[in-house]
Amino acid sequence: MFLRMFFGIVSLSAFAMVMRHHHAFDRHLLAGTTLDEIRLTEAHWQRYSPEALARAFQQAKGLSETDRGILRAAALYRLDPRLLVAVAMRESRMNPLARGAAGEIGMFQIMPNTARHWAQETDNPVPTEPELFDVNLNAEISAWYLRRGLDAFAHRSNPLPFALAYYNAGPGRAVAWEKQTPETEQNILPYIPFASTREYVRVIMEALQ
Repeated sequence: MFLRMFFGIVSLSAFAMVMRHHHAFDRHLLAGTTLDEIRLTEAHWQRYSPEALARAFQQAKGLSETDRGILRAAALYRLDPRLLVAVAMRESRMNPLARGAAGEIGMFQIMPNTARHWAQETDNPVPTEPELFDVNLNAEISAWYLRRGLDAFAHRSNPLPFALAYYNAGPGRAVAWEKQTPETEQNILPYIPFASTREYVRVIMEALQ
């Protein structure tokens, strides 16, 4: 309940501030009228370019650095910002200075190898460890990786749980588990042998309901 309330409030306040400070973005930016309905949907990608949305969110006055970083990354990779908030809550409790026992860095617990892969795929410099603690960069790499997972399982009617398994356990494992999941099955959970990954996917999916 607390998690759902938290990211709902973050989403509402962030979108409200963008609406106030960017007159080019009209009320159609809000896909719904209640906290649970606020989304960025395909209609928004048709109306505004991801780059324009990202610039608007990044420049919005009155937003925290965390809000701007999450909204910018969500826009760049066509994600629901609530998904990034839910992942950040699960990864680090929204702590931008978090360090993981296996070398994970920042709010989204980015591995250095993932950062190097992002740099190669996007033609960016490889980030240093201190740079990876930057909320904007940390969120962008997370959003890029989530988008790769969603695209990898776009043939599924509900690719999100498969993408979350990809994000948490790695592409190879997620692809192997997906192959064991019947085409008529919408949820990969019963086919994930790792308890930690099952819990990871379950918690985030429930938070987004």
